[in-house]
Parts: sequence; structure tokens; C-alpha cells
Amino acid sequence: MPFFQTRIGVALGAAVTVLTFVAPAFADTGIALKPGSIRVNPGPGYTVVGMLMQGTHIEIDSCRPNWCYVSQPNGVDGWVRSQALGFVGPTGERTNMVHVPHFTP
Repeated sequence: MPFFQTRIGVALGAAVTVLTFVAPAFADTGIALKPGSIRVNPGPGYTVVGMLMQGTHIEIDSCRPNWCYVSQPNGVDGWVRSQALGFVGPTGERTNMVHVPHFTP
């Protein structure tokens, strides 16, 4: 195999590997399992900018330990305690977020 083709194959393989392992699993659809305060930053001492109502479907954009940044359909975005969030499975079952990986965009 010519040197040039080998280098392209190696470069493409490396790019796919990086995208596979670095791309976050977030921007997932979630649901509020219980009401929660939406804050400007992750932590109980930060300003509340809105409320997340139980049953609201949201986008989970990123998470840190105990906190996730969510986007609501009404446009109010911010940080919510991960204990208030969950996912809806393919048959409609709701699951809590047991383990929240650390992800910062």
C-alpha cells in the first residue's frame, strides 16, 4: 500500500476513534421526576431563575456532580439538582439518574 494512502487511513481511523470516545452522551431528553429550582450556576447558593415542574420534558445539556444544565420548552434554562431528573424509557418507564458523569462543554 502506498505511503500516502496508509497515512490517510491512519488519520481517518484516529479521527473516528477520537469522536467515538470524546463526543459527549448529552443533549439527551429527560424528564423532571419532581419539582426543582432552576439556578444560574450549579449550587444551592446561586440565584433561582425559574422552577422545573414535575413531568416537564427537558433537554439535559451537560452535568457536573449532583447538577445538570437543562433546557426547557418555555426557554428557561439553567442548573437543576440531578436528583430531580430522570429519563423516559422506550416503553414509557421513568428511571432516575443514578450516575451522572461529569461533562463540561
